[in-house]
Amino acid sequence: MPTTHIWLLDRGGPEDAAGVQPWLETLARDPSTSPLPGWMVFLLAWVWSHWAARRVAPVCRRIGGAAPQLSDTREQARILKQLLGRRYAVHPVFRHGGESMAAALAAMPSGDQVVLLPLHPQRHPAATRAALDDAWRRLSDADHPTAEIEGWGNEPGLVALLARRTREALIDLQKHGPTGLVLAAAAPPRPGSAAADAYLAELAETATHLRDHLHFRGPVVQAWVPALSDTVAPTPDPLTAVRICTAKGARSIIVVPLGCTTSWPELRTIQATDIQLQAQLSAVHVLPPLAPSPDFARLLAQLIRRAERGAGWHVPEDDLRQHVENELRAAGHRLVAGEAS
Repeated sequence: MPTTHIWLLDRGGPEDAAGVQPWLETLARDPSTSPLPGWMVFLLAWVWSHWAARRVAPVCRRIGGAAPQLSDTREQARILKQLLGRRYAVHPVFRHGGESMAAALAAMPSGDQVVLLPLHPQRHPAATRAALDDAWRRLSDADHPTAEIEGWGNEPGLVALLARRTREALIDLQKHGPTGLVLAAAAPPRPGSAAADAYLAELAETATHLRDHLHFRGPVVQAWVPALSDTVAPTPDPLTAVRICTAKGARSIIVVPLGCTTSWPELRTIQATDIQLQAQLSAVHVLPPLAPSPDFARLLAQLIRRAERGAGWHVPEDDLRQHVENELRAAGHRLVAGEAS
């Protein structure tokens, strides 16, 4: 039975504050993520990365250790491997910094299967599609049957998990009066492009599903977390979004990260106490990202096995489930139809 290798795809980040400038320079030279005009990339990448590092490095030093994109993805890979069992191998794979696709490919015996799983649920034009395209190029000449999971931001299980965490915070805040939701996401690169518009539409759809799932009638505002390296910040930023909610009657706020399931340095700068003081609110909760957590691993396991079935691969867990169901029916139990995980 071949092993199924899961590639958890993320953009990556520096291992420490000293690696910020080289990482930013690599980012600037990548056409899919560069903030610089095409004809100026190689000329200005070094200059821009040194300028941007002065803004990014202090935050990385405050966080300590590897960038959260690296540490969160590595820990989620460990939890997911523990849940899936021996038939699976889980690799954190980063586009820039951290474990590479080449290393993941070298660790796979010929004939083993691969499931590509971006940790950005929405089709972010740089973080998702570029990573998947890179992976397909790497695997095109290799003897590895491959399946991908793309664009799962409106997956019912994801919305349900977000809703459960948000509902818990709503219960905690109910004594503080009306609550508003601020949905915090990284702004897409190159606004105005078709890919960016599709990303924004998917975020809006996710927000609608979340609101419906919660039966929430309070104010909901989409906020953009400005990149530390950007000179122009998208609007509204989280604090402005909070003030929009308070103008609509909210007395407490829940900040819900959207668009990426791991943390990132800019998200770590959003502090509940700072927002509470600046907006003069009675209470603020900033929800942690979904990863790393066992609940999120269970959701990923469902997506992975669905991808295996969709690719026509044999999933032994289905045989076990069928055996258990047959035994229960033989014992006189009535089962409710549902999707196998």
